[in-house]
Amino acid sequence: MSQEQLANRVDASTNAIGMYETGKRMPREEILEKLHEYFGVSLDYLFGFSDDPNPYQEKEIDVFKIQRMEERVLLMETEEKVLFRNGDFAVKVTEEIAESLSPFYFINDILVFEGNGYIKNKLSLFICEERYNIAKLIKKGDCYSAEFLNPVFDERNFKVEKCELIGTVSGMIRVIKK
Repeated sequence: MSQEQLANRVDASTNAIGMYETGKRMPREEILEKLHEYFGVSLDYLFGFSDDPNPYQEKEIDVFKIQRMEERVLLMETEEKVLFRNGDFAVKVTEEIAESLSPFYFINDILVFEGNGYIKNKLSLFICEERYNIAKLIKKGDCYSAEFLNPVFDERNFKVEKCELIGTVSGMIRVIKK
């Protein structure tokens, strides 16, 4: 689309559109609103503050569950999906992990995760020693110190090279049945 075509769509001059593109001028509020409506993207995206054109729009996210199969604990896909604004995948709290998340999360709660690696002191999903864990992580040298939500669980250290970080919690959905 040319500057002239865009200018006609949002009632601005071609010169003004050129100045907006180069950052020499900010659009007036009514022009911003027209740009937002025309392109169907958030103002944060227009200004370059976000890579997500619609960060507030809910999207469909796959739900997984942590399940024991013989001697191993696996992350298994379910047929469930949830709608949430941010996140890459979700994990349903099952008996295998509920105890370490008590008293904050319950069986059937759904934790939404973003797969963005380590964030200090953020509740994270990681696999270590062939076991999935959800805990707050703090990197200390060559180890992660894992603090579980349940105060009954002792803090544990895991060697960084033996852990695979899968994601950090970005939200939670609690299903309430009547």
